[in-house]
Amino acid sequence: ASMLDLLLAREYSGADVVGTPAEFVFLEDLDRTVRRHGTPRDASERFASIVAGGTITNCTIHNNTGPTPTTFFNGYGGGVYMTGGLLVKSSVISNEFFTNTRGMGIYASGSGVVISHCNISYNKDTRDANAAGVCLEGGAKLRNSLVRGNTLSCVSGAEQGGGVYMTGAGTLVESCTIIENTMANGSGGGIYMAGGAVSNSIVYFNNASPGANHVAGGNG
Repeated sequence: ASMLDLLLAREYSGADVVGTPAEFVFLEDLDRTVRRHGTPRDASERFASIVAGGTITNCTIHNNTGPTPTTFFNGYGGGVYMTGGLLVKSSVISNEFFTNTRGMGIYASGSGVVISHCNISYNKDTRDANAAGVCLEGGAKLRNSLVRGNTLSCVSGAEQGGGVYMTGAGTLVESCTIIENTMANGSGGGIYMAGGAVSNSIVYFNNASPGANHVAGGNG
C-alpha cells in the first residue's frame, strides 16, 4: 500500500493504526520466507487485527497483560508485535506476561522492522520466556534506544535474554543502552545473542547466572 492509501484508510476507518497484513513471514527454523495466500482482491485491503508496515511514533504502550499462570499459552509481544514497519520515539513500559512467550515489551521479526529512539523498560514475565525487553529475529533492528529494568522470573533455567534476545542474519543492536535488566535463572541478563551483531552499545549492570551482561550463543 502507498502512503496515500494508508492515509485515506485511516481517515475513512477512524482506526488508531493502519498498515497492511503480514503477507510475508520468515520461518527461522526452515530459513525460508513464505507468502500468505489470498485472492488479489482481499490479500491486503481488508481488516486485520495485526498490521505489518506503517509507523508508530510518539506513543506510550503500557500496562498490557497476557494469560494467567494457569493458562498454557505461547505468545509473542506483550506490548508490541511487529513484522514490518517502524516504531519511533515511543515508550513500551510495564507490560506483563504470565507464561511462555518471546518479547514481553516488543517482539520484532523481519528485515524491514526498525525500532529507534525508544524507551523499553520495566516489562516482565513470571514464567519461562525469552527477552523481557525486546526479542529481535530475522533481521530486525534496534537503534538508539534504552532497554532498562526488564525482568524474567524464570522456572526452568533455559530462558535467555533479560533485556534483549536476538537471532537471525542481519539482526542488529546499535547505539543502545541496556542496563539493570534481571533474570532469576537463565543466560544473558543484558543480551543473549544467538545471531546478528551488536555495535556501539552500553551493556552494563544487568543480572543473570550465567552471563550477567552478554552471552553469545549459537552463531552469535
